Amino acid sequence: MKLDVVYSKNLEEMNNNMDKLEDIGFHKNSSGDNYILAKKRVYGNIYIHLLIIVIALLFFAPIIFLNVIYFGYNIFKNSRFVLLTSEKKDEEGNDLEFVNFDKLLKEK
Repeated sequence: MKLDVVYSKNLEEMNNNMDKLEDIGFHKNSSGDNYILAKKRVYGNIYIHLLIIVIALLFFAPIIFLNVIYFGYNIFKNSRFVLLTSEKKDEEGNDLEFVNFDKLLKEK
């Protein structure tokens, strides 16, 4: 899972950024007065899932575990989280590392 932190000046800018994220497939996971956490789950390529299922049905059923491994890899490694926040420091007082929101939108 990759976490990108984006700085927003105020709640209105956070909501505008969240609307833009929703347009590219992110969903609001949680929110508070000074943050919004959005997630985008990646499940893998549907054609690879179908191919593995067909092979499992026609030839060798235990190969279905490959499908589970592929699915788990995509969920845990390729899913993305975006934290929209109006704070510049974490709980320990360290500076947060922000990413450029426009670049984030282009990456999808």
